[in-house]
Amino acid sequence: MASSSELKQGRGLLELLGRAVIDPEFRIDLFDKPESMAKQYGLSSQESAVLKMIGRSNLEKAAGQIAERSEFAVGPGRWQELEAAP
Repeated sequence: MASSSELKQGRGLLELLGRAVIDPEFRIDLFDKPESMAKQYGLSSQESAVLKMIGRSNLEKAAGQIAERSEFAVGPGRWQELEAAP
């Protein structure tokens, strides 16, 4: 079982990935300034390595798949309803 410090440490990576999946502008910043973003979210060197392994293309792909299945998408700082498909 994971310790509370391990769970807390992993939370930063999950929060960062969650935001990156739903926020295109954040995703750009994440891969343009990975060290700064990792520090902002308190990632360990191991978590930063995981982020690099995931890579931009895989994260973009995941974001696209989620957007296709979602009724909402995040715009710059606010929720926007997606147009309904015919």
